[in-house]
Amino acid sequence: MSAPKITAIITTYNAESYISETLERISEQTLAEIQVIFIDDASDDNTADIIRNKCDSDTRFKLLINDDNHGAGYSRNRGMEFAQGEYVIFLDDDDIYSYEMLERSYNQAKDTGSDIVVFRSNTLDDNNGKITDADWTISRGSLPDTQTFTVSDVRNNFFRSFIWWAWDKLISRDLIIRSGLHFQEIRTSNDLYFVCAIMLQADAISVCDEVLITHKDNRQGSLSNTREQSYQCSLEAIEKLNGFILSSDEYASLRQNYLNYSVDFLSWSLSTLKDWQAYSHFYLLLQAYFRQYAIAERSEFETTYLADTYEALISSRPEVMLMDLKCRLENDIRHLTQANRESQHQISELTTANQQLHFNHEAYETGHQHLQSQHDSLQNECQALAHQVQILTGKKNEMTAALEAQIEQKTALENTLHTSLEANQRLTVKVEEYQHELQRLRNSLWGKLYQLFSGGNNKN
Repeated sequence: MSAPKITAIITTYNAESYISETLERISEQTLAEIQVIFIDDASDDNTADIIRNKCDSDTRFKLLINDDNHGAGYSRNRGMEFAQGEYVIFLDDDDIYSYEMLERSYNQAKDTGSDIVVFRSNTLDDNNGKITDADWTISRGSLPDTQTFTVSDVRNNFFRSFIWWAWDKLISRDLIIRSGLHFQEIRTSNDLYFVCAIMLQADAISVCDEVLITHKDNRQGSLSNTREQSYQCSLEAIEKLNGFILSSDEYASLRQNYLNYSVDFLSWSLSTLKDWQAYSHFYLLLQAYFRQYAIAERSEFETTYLADTYEALISSRPEVMLMDLKCRLENDIRHLTQANRESQHQISELTTANQQLHFNHEAYETGHQHLQSQHDSLQNECQALAHQVQILTGKKNEMTAALEAQIEQKTALENTLHTSLEANQRLTVKVEEYQHELQRLRNSLWGKLYQLFSGGNNKN
């Protein structure tokens, strides 16, 4: 059997309540030439048994079971050892895949010669079932208009162009092998370093502007909802990627952009912590991280907010920064409240305008119905006139044919008359000739009679 076109690597843990849907979605992909590797991270429910039953009936599926709970990074690295596909995708076990996800992304990769294809997604809130378009995951305004591009072609800050998770990216296995990259084996943020570093090395990246996957958010038990247990992982990911960027002069032009991204990402991670002990400890870790490098100037930052945040991280205490954040939040709330009042006023004006439009729409509908009635009446009259025209046209055609027949008869009579006149003229000439000859004969006869009678008299 030839090598599969795509290897899908899917890590699982205690997923028995939804894994059957995942199996159905991946097995029914319109691209059939695939390899699917499940790595179960030592689940203590029936997840592995459900997957094993699928493997028994479909040779494209393979199951690996970890001896202990090691996390997604370890599992993905293990799955890569068995990957045979031309391209590889790393999927979460609870997301909803479009049935055309693999075929669409693979065709784009082949058509454009891309090392990496990034496709669009939306999110499903697991609490309320609401689906929201996640267009923010791809910064279209930063990307060139070309079919494929590299990091150097990206406008603005490359690190804000995409979100550094793995499940919306199809990656060339050859690029993975050449890069020598592996996922960090940490509890959360384990894909940031791998995905960002491999995109930095890609010779051709393209974007598939179709929603091919729905990512579940706010799922009970998701690691993203328990950041207090692994807040240091985001710093480990940033440190790892920073070391990669600093290790090569090739990425020197990206270091200022990466500084801005690091401050933004780490301050966001800090803001997600609800426990004071975790917050203060993580704050001090961030402070130590930024202090080990030369102090950046305010002019190096993209916004005043990032410059203020950076200065607070390297010089203030956790409680001071928290108070600053509180003041900022209150100020933002005031601005939002004022904006909300203005929005309410605008909504009121729009509502009035909408009511007027509704009234105008009803008037338009009434006028439209009247015009439609007139149109129907005119259409009926036109149809009746068309029928009359058709009848008259038929009669005209009949009269034209009769006239043409009479013209033909007239022409024939004229020809006959002309022939008769010519014959009559010839007859007249003959009659004249006969009369002339008769007159000559008569004259000759009379002459002979005269001679006869004249001779007899002389003898007497």
